[in-house]
Amino acid sequence: MLDEPMAPTTQPLERVTDTAAPIYVIFTSGTTGTPKGVLVPHRGVANMALGMGRLLGVEPSDSLLQFAPLNFDASALQIFVPLLSGGCSVLHHRPDRLGASDLMDLARRHALTMLDLPAALWRQWVDTMTEEGMRMAPSIRAFLTGGEALSTRTLRR
Repeated sequence: MLDEPMAPTTQPLERVTDTAAPIYVIFTSGTTGTPKGVLVPHRGVANMALGMGRLLGVEPSDSLLQFAPLNFDASALQIFVPLLSGGCSVLHHRPDRLGASDLMDLARRHALTMLDLPAALWRQWVDTMTEEGMRMAPSIRAFLTGGEALSTRTLRR
């Protein structure tokens, strides 16, 4: 831990030439229940982000809400997929507190083209939008989710 904050610098960042060098550490209890740190290499994140970018057809005009907290590995997708494709990762100070109408307002204001939300939140959001007669922001062209399965009925709604 630093006693004082680092002074700003105009020096360029050192270029990473070793693709096996770690980009971050994620902590997991795995199947053992004992927490351990796993080093994630630059090449793993780059390959995932570039592959997802190609799969989703991400372009410089695309933007994705950075919803996951930085200590959750899903944040790597939300940060690096748009950025490595020349797009934008949109930040919000408390995305977990956005209701359906707040999220749609944010999507319209920032022309979000992609969302990556947990399945439980997506389900709640779709229910609220349906009940209140809300429509999806027209800029959103792709939606990603994970954590649990969504029913076909929810996806169609």
